[in-house]
Amino acid sequence: MEFYQFIMYGFLAVVKFVITPFTIYATGKETIQFGEVVLTTGTGAAVGVLMFYYGGTYLFKWTSHLKSKKKKPVFTKGRRRIVFIKNKFGLFGFIVISAIISVPITSLLAAKFFKHNKFTPLWLICGFMIWSFILSSAAYYIKWF
Repeated sequence: MEFYQFIMYGFLAVVKFVITPFTIYATGKETIQFGEVVLTTGTGAAVGVLMFYYGGTYLFKWTSHLKSKKKKPVFTKGRRRIVFIKNKFGLFGFIVISAIISVPITSLLAAKFFKHNKFTPLWLICGFMIWSFILSSAAYYIKWF
């Protein structure tokens, strides 16, 4: 895999993590190795986690003083699900569903709810690496059909 492809697919892994391994194999390149796909998607996700986690932490800290009055929160179906996962499963729950809800959303939610744990970015990166291996394996075996 050439360097520009590595950067392009790494950026795609940040934006749409779950489809990136399938997209890499769908390009039709027979020379792409399984390890390259895992490394590309995992590295892209790791960069995205660090960027959005620390950027989100800074953003939440910066905007915390802008709230003048406490308004009654609006509970939507999506917010209830997020709070349910946070309360029931904690950070592990976000790691399990991280591939489905994307790198930026997972990182921002982790920055919001788990900023007190200094190992949160490391756990997120490890979770995305595991997901990278799982999704790359699935894409590798699907490409043969």
